[in-house]
Amino acid sequence: MRKINLKYFILLLVPIAVMSCRDESKVIYDTSKLPTGAYARMLALPPATASVVQATFATTDFPFQAEVDGVGANASAVTSLDVKVQLLDPNGVVLKPYVPLGSITTWAVVPSTTELPRGTADFKGSDIITALGLVAGDFAVGNIIECATTLKLKDGRVFTSDNFDPNMSNTFYLAAYDYATTLQ
Repeated sequence: MRKINLKYFILLLVPIAVMSCRDESKVIYDTSKLPTGAYARMLALPPATASVVQATFATTDFPFQAEVDGVGANASAVTSLDVKVQLLDPNGVVLKPYVPLGSITTWAVVPSTTELPRGTADFKGSDIITALGLVAGDFAVGNIIECATTLKLKDGRVFTSDNFDPNMSNTFYLAAYDYATTLQ
């Protein structure tokens, strides 16, 4: 009786062993179904420092010009690049949390460039003051205005610094999504 049970057991193991020997190198993956990303390459950025806080901050330019890579020449694939700002003290303590500043919502491919969708939004220091609910006198030397961007695509994908690939953060791509201006 024991010999019969052993034979059946071996017969059960043979198909399992044969099925487990599948060669993974022969599996063909559909690379078009792999997740891909997009990023906003910044072509114009807010200044790293703003001179004379109360006197000129309101008139300081805060430009954002972005070029979206990862969508081809399809400008209609991009919904927006949203910009938000917050105010920090010199030690990085949040004085005023993030509030929306504005968005780039118009995208177009500029001929004779990289053939990627580009958009622009220009803000002034006064726009930041208003968005944060402050007056120019509320700022002090060393305060930091931090800007963060969120790229939204029509297919529902959203890209921020939270899901940004650090391998792309070099001076050519400049796509860190977070920027800071130190007031002097």
